[in-house]
Amino acid sequence: MRCGLLLAISNDDGRIGIPPDPQIIEGIRQMTPSEMEQEIKNLNVWVEEVRQNLPLLATKEDLKAFATKEELREAVAPLATQELVRNLILVTRREIRHVDDKLTSMAVDVRKIAEQAAIQSTRARRKR
Repeated sequence: MRCGLLLAISNDDGRIGIPPDPQIIEGIRQMTPSEMEQEIKNLNVWVEEVRQNLPLLATKEDLKAFATKEELREAVAPLATQELVRNLILVTRREIRHVDDKLTSMAVDVRKIAEQAAIQSTRARRKR
């Protein structure tokens, strides 16, 4: 048995060529070498734009200053739920009714005082 290194000589000259049996997706035509070169140029332009924007992106270290999803859930959990809001509305309505009752009662008292003041005023005028 022979063991050794197998070398193959390649005819590849480094240029993009058309494969002998291209498998093209139905409805998409095969690109010409000049179209391929233009797409590669477009990709290079896109890569350069991405490279310029990379420093603007936040790193994991930058993001540590912000709350995680779990921390946000914990922070929001004690806040008002719909049931709590409904209960607060009911309590507030009861308080408003209570205040209204007190104001009505006070209005009656003020009316009685006004009547008494009018009677006293009339008596005082008659005595003069």
